[in-house]
Amino acid sequence: MELQEYSTRRLREWIVDNGIAHTHATSLLHILNDFAGLHYLPRTTSTLLGSTRGKMNFKDMPPGRYFHCGVEAALVKILLAFKAMGIQTPTVLKLIFNIDGSSTSKSGSGEFWPILCGISGNFFMIHFVVCQA
Repeated sequence: MELQEYSTRRLREWIVDNGIAHTHATSLLHILNDFAGLHYLPRTTSTLLGSTRGKMNFKDMPPGRYFHCGVEAALVKILLAFKAMGIQTPTVLKLIFNIDGSSTSKSGSGEFWPILCGISGNFFMIHFVVCQA
């Protein structure tokens, strides 16, 4: 593995494993870019971690709205992350689904009903949102 790929992967793991705030990690990335000459590193934590940001496309479904993230897209992203971190891809994935609703505020009538999925493996448990209504 190339040194740049290795150092980028290790920095990504360090941020996630240690719960480093994105603002602090972005500041570090700026220092590494500007003063250490590590221009191959991205300038923001969102880019480094592959975070997506933007508008969510909700569908109107009376009496509320619906957003679908998708199981396949999430599984592909998780498995690619395993590969990027050098973790062996499991041959069998156990999926656990759960639906759990809650109010969005004490005074309003809005509710949030995410459909959650968990991937259970020998040494890990990963959760992600499939959709929300």
